Amino acid sequence: MKIPLFGQTGEELYDDASYQLTQNWFPHVNQEAKSKLMLYPTPGLTAEVTSVGDSEFNIRGMIEYGDELYVVAGNNFYKISRNGVKVLLGTITTYTGRVSMAHNGKDNGTEILIVDGTLGHIYDSVLGTVVAIADADFPDSATHCAFMDGYFLVNDPSTTGRFYKSAAYDGTSWDSLDFATAERSPDALQALVVSNRQLYLVGTHTAELWYNSGVGTFPFAPMQSGFMQWGTIAPWSVIEVAGVLFYLSQNDEGVGQVIMTTGTNPQIISTSSIAAEIGRLTTLTDAYAWSYQYQQHTFYVLTFPTDGKTYVYDISTGQWHQWSTKSTGYHRGSHHVYVYGKHYIGDNAGNNIYSLDWDIYTDNGEAIERIRRSANIIADDGSKKMRHYAVHLDIKEGVENADCSDPMLKLRWRDNNGAWSSYYSRSMGDIGERDIKLVWRRLGRSGDRVYEISTSDPVECVLIDSYAKVEADSSEVN
Repeated sequence: MKIPLFGQTGEELYDDASYQLTQNWFPHVNQEAKSKLMLYPTPGLTAEVTSVGDSEFNIRGMIEYGDELYVVAGNNFYKISRNGVKVLLGTITTYTGRVSMAHNGKDNGTEILIVDGTLGHIYDSVLGTVVAIADADFPDSATHCAFMDGYFLVNDPSTTGRFYKSAAYDGTSWDSLDFATAERSPDALQALVVSNRQLYLVGTHTAELWYNSGVGTFPFAPMQSGFMQWGTIAPWSVIEVAGVLFYLSQNDEGVGQVIMTTGTNPQIISTSSIAAEIGRLTTLTDAYAWSYQYQQHTFYVLTFPTDGKTYVYDISTGQWHQWSTKSTGYHRGSHHVYVYGKHYIGDNAGNNIYSLDWDIYTDNGEAIERIRRSANIIADDGSKKMRHYAVHLDIKEGVENADCSDPMLKLRWRDNNGAWSSYYSRSMGDIGERDIKLVWRRLGRSGDRVYEISTSDPVECVLIDSYAKVEADSSEVN
């Protein structure tokens, strides 16, 4: 029989239940292709702008405004041109921690609001200045901001559930009476996000939807049925992607499930395996997320920096994979902006700005380790050993290039959760070579086996199909 070796990532709570891993490849589903499930390589990183700000600080926030890229690095606020020229526009008060930014429109507004939990700042694109918000009514401890229907909106961590609005198209003007409170449940307001002209107020254990009623000087009001008992433990995991909200959840029943929601209909998207992996992590509160689109795939990228993990959910297929930079464990991207026809990525582990590059197979020169670890292969009833005749692997042909003249794919395995075998390598072929099929034969017997396919060579490694050819043996499992 043939046992498929491809799939999504996710280890179960116990290794002997499932040990699957898909790292730096992502599953691609095509019902009309030669293989219904293939593994495509994740993009590499190309440095677009280096040494943004002081070397000891990382990229804290990015935003597109007026078809241009603006960046906070350390305490410096920059505009980055299409050709990578950095223009220092001003400074903010703090040096570390993520910032939230929003702009008030390309037609009627001229401002970018920056909040960092300590003090708010406004960049005025007409004046070309960055100034601290002097209005005493502005809640300086705001950590999240958004823009909706002419108003900036910010949370007020000093008062449970409270948020404020600015004057119309003026982020420097705030009124102490222009606030409201998410009061259906008394939990702290972690984040606020605008999606489809609805305002999501996400607390520690619950979330509320508000809308612009058009009534009074403070027009925002709660939707009658806009309440759900799904808050978040990680404020920076909350993002909007194409009209859908995603975040790492928390409620009265527990913590750590990843959900997506439109309106008040949350759907749990973390599999049991992903939930088990998240449950093993030590720190969830500093998780952050961003998203990007590639061809027909749209990805929600969720990183846990303390534990060195990045999990990516493909909204198009419902499949998960892991994304890793070798030197950090987690993928070093911290922010994403699509501008100038490129996917710009802020660096969480340095002060560079990269672009996602599907024609580059390193992370700015650092090797990318791609791994596919199969599900456990056992007999149907678990009582017999399996005889492993061969592993077959079908790949994209002709991947040799100037950076790697003899690229290799490696295979190893482990039996009964024991030690891994040695690596056994096969060449991916020469440029122009067609119909590349790699085969490993005479692989012995096992009651419970996991295969691992891997490469670190800088080539376009597309895995089209793979299977283990096995049959049940007469030998009993000990």
